[in-house]
Amino acid sequence: MVNSLSIADLRAKYELDQATASILEKYLFDPANFDFHANRIKLDGFDQAKNYLKRVTSVPEKKDLEQMPSRDSHEYAQLKKIGEEAFLDGEVLVVVLAGGMATRFGGGIKALAPILEGLSFAKVKQLDLEKYALKHNVTCKLLFMTSFLSDESMSRWAASNSNDYVKIGTCPQSISLRLRTDGQIFREDNGDVSFYSPGHGDLLEVLSRSKDFEQFCEGGGKYVLVNNVDNAAATFDPAVLGAHISIGKQMTCEIAKNNSFGGAPRIVGGRLEIIEDFCLRTKDKIETNPFLNTNTLVINAEIFKTPVALNYFDVEKNVNGIPLIQFELLIGELSRFVEATMLLVEDEGLNSRFEPMKSLSDIEQRREAVLRILADREIFDAGH
Repeated sequence: MVNSLSIADLRAKYELDQATASILEKYLFDPANFDFHANRIKLDGFDQAKNYLKRVTSVPEKKDLEQMPSRDSHEYAQLKKIGEEAFLDGEVLVVVLAGGMATRFGGGIKALAPILEGLSFAKVKQLDLEKYALKHNVTCKLLFMTSFLSDESMSRWAASNSNDYVKIGTCPQSISLRLRTDGQIFREDNGDVSFYSPGHGDLLEVLSRSKDFEQFCEGGGKYVLVNNVDNAAATFDPAVLGAHISIGKQMTCEIAKNNSFGGAPRIVGGRLEIIEDFCLRTKDKIETNPFLNTNTLVINAEIFKTPVALNYFDVEKNVNGIPLIQFELLIGELSRFVEATMLLVEDEGLNSRFEPMKSLSDIEQRREAVLRILADREIFDAGH
């Protein structure tokens, strides 16, 4: 749990103005955690090697991953039935990671960026669930994990777009202050500090303190579906949920084919985990991984009730030409602590589940393909 201080104490301890201290207090700044990492940087300095994995890893082959059965098979139909039953029983909560800004799209909140024929990323996520809820005349819950940057806008959007079929809420993540490489708080010439949120791994703590999540569990909720707001193709697929339930592990990570660097499944001590490429020593980076973690996950709800303490990774950010340090949590690291299924999903054609749009060039490249995908899944009428 966060060890918070009053606004007055924050002002005095870190020499902050009223407005800055108020933002830190609102978004659950953790002084004890901040001081620990700041003192560590002051003592030892910033060193990328701190992130290096000390365990030996190897790149998996296709046979090491679980694979979805053919969509025209009896097995696929059975998995779809299992997933739909869980949805109808109120056992499913969808959480969309939506803390970012649309800096590469010209500004504003990324979740609300109108990038698909007037549709925002957030609206696509709502319409996806609404399709199932309307079909079966049930109510489901959709949560957006926000940040200090997106929370107010997303909270207003959620309130105005919630309806009888899709109840939309927000759950803000915590906040921290960037450091200089000497461990001191970074301040602009005018004294302003630089805020950041500690990454999507913060979701464990965020849900553990969420009233919406608490109510979900009290109502018999069992499965949390997590995806990135900018991956419009990561729609609700009951067969994927059915695969998670059928296999019986605590976590399922959707994996796509991708010969590049990034978070990816690797074999560590005989089991599969998601490992970020910056956790591998330089000599290991010569070998690209043929697979990529899409950050689309199914996680048993019980995991969030008593969240494990993920590791903070030291990350260097360049802000206006100045190297600054922040500390990030990554949700994929949960696979180190629980048994995880690495599920290879389609990433091409109408059945693709991985079409990320992180820049204007991505939008131009993927827009037509994503519109066809959404139309095929009856989420959006391409002729509208």
